[in-house]
Amino acid sequence: TGHVRKHECSNCGHVPAPPGANEAAHVRLGSHTGMGQRPDDFRTVALCKECHTRQHTGEATFWREYQARTGKTVDDLIEHFIRTSPKRSEIEAIRRERNGA
Repeated sequence: TGHVRKHECSNCGHVPAPPGANEAAHVRLGSHTGMGQRPDDFRTVALCKECHTRQHTGEATFWREYQARTGKTVDDLIEHFIRTSPKRSEIEAIRRERNGA
C-alpha cells in the first residue's frame, strides 16, 4: 500500500503533501467480499482523505461518477496500480493461483 499512497488522488488529482500522505483505499466493488470483510491489499487505489470519505458513503455511485468523468472503470485503475507495483509478480502469482491457472 506504500506504493499506492505515493500517487496523486485517483479521483480528484490532489497531490499529497508530504508525499505519501494520500490514502490507500480498498475497493470493495467487484471484490466479492461482504460487509466487514476487507478486499485484498492489491485492490487499492490512491485517494485523498476527502475522496476516500466520499467513496465510503456510496461506493457504487462514487465509481460510476469516476467512470463517467474519466471513461475508465475502477478495475482499469486497479490494474494500473498492479502493473506499476514493485510487488507485481507476487500479486499476479496470487491471482493465477486463485483462478486455478
